[in-house]
Amino acid sequence: MNNLTQEEQELLNSVENGEWQSKPNLAQRKRTLQQYAKQHLNEKKHFDVTLSSNDFDKLNSFALKQGMSYQVFAENILHQYIEEKLQYS
Repeated sequence: MNNLTQEEQELLNSVENGEWQSKPNLAQRKRTLQQYAKQHLNEKKHFDVTLSSNDFDKLNSFALKQGMSYQVFAENILHQYIEEKLQYS
C-alpha cells in the first residue's frame, strides 16, 4: 500500500530514475551545515526585565548564595521553567 502524496511519489520516481546526483565535497558541506546549525542553536538572545529594587535585591541575594551572578541565576531559573523542571504556583 502506497501512502505517498502525489508530490512525494514524483520525488521518489525522480530519485529512482537516477535524476538526482550527489554534489561534490558532500562531506565538507555536511560539516559546514552542521556547524551553522550548532551556532544557531547555541545563539543567545537578549531581553530586558524590569524588577522592583526589593525583588532585584532578593534575586541577587539568592544568586550570591549559589555562587553566581544574578544574570546567570535568572537564566537558570527561566531555563528550568521552560524545560518544565520548575513549576509556577
